Parts: sequence; C-alpha cells; structure tokens
Amino acid sequence: MGTREPASEGFTFTPRSLAASPRQFGKTGADLKPIDGVNPEDPKFRAAQLQHRVSNAIREALLDRRLSLQRYLDSLARASVAGEGQQPEASTQADAGLGPIRPPGMSYDRTVRILRGETLMQLADVVHWAAAFTEVCFVLERAIQDASFQRLK
Repeated sequence: MGTREPASEGFTFTPRSLAASPRQFGKTGADLKPIDGVNPEDPKFRAAQLQHRVSNAIREALLDRRLSLQRYLDSLARASVAGEGQQPEASTQADAGLGPIRPPGMSYDRTVRILRGETLMQLADVVHWAAAFTEVCFVLERAIQDASFQRLK
C-alpha cells in the first residue's frame, strides 16, 4: 500500500491562515476579519471563525476557573484511568462524577495548536469542550442560530 497524497482541495486547512490578524485567534472576543480575497461567507472562513469563538470560550472558561490548560488536561488524564488501563464507559465516568472523558489524541501540544488555530478542531474536540464548559455550548448555540437565520434569507 502506497502513501496517500494530501488532497489539494477539501477541508484541510490552517484556520488562522484565513484571519487578517492570526495572532488574535482564540485570544479575543471580537470576531476575526478575513484576509484579503477570502469571502466572510466562505465555509472555511466560517469554520475558522467558529473555532476561534470556541477557542476563546475555552480560554475564558479556564481563566474563570483559575485553571491552566495543562492542569485541566492533567485532571482529565487522572479521571480517565480505570483499572487495568481501560477507559471507563461514558455513563460510568459521568455517574462517578468524573466529568468529561478525555478524547484520544487530546495532548497538551495538539490542544494548544487547536486553540491557536494552527490545527483544525475535530468534532470529538467540540463534543468534549461542549461537555466540559457551558460557555462553549453558548458559542455553538449562537452558531447554529446564525446558520439557521442565513438559511431563511
């Protein structure tokens, strides 16, 4: 089996590369402005905008709880340990009051890249953060309402 060539088109992109001020990604409550030549309605830019909003909500939620990202992720690592290295069932973990399950691959380095917009957030990440912080749910709710309104136009 040969190596797979990356697709030249598709949804693989660096979210912050579409922002006029990439250093603001995930660090401000203000919406991002697109770089010249990118339509604000472009699905990639809208996805980048949503990731920026989610990243900012995560940053603010951690600050409100006086938690660093590393400390939060470490707490998940401890909560995810069950017996002989097996992941507990979701209902078992929730019933035990252990909180959200840490998705596979949610390392500190990868999470930092996601929050900076250097790596595209995946649905498993979104689901995790929404379960962890209601602030993220509010961002997602707003995005769904905005999308519904756009569809009705």
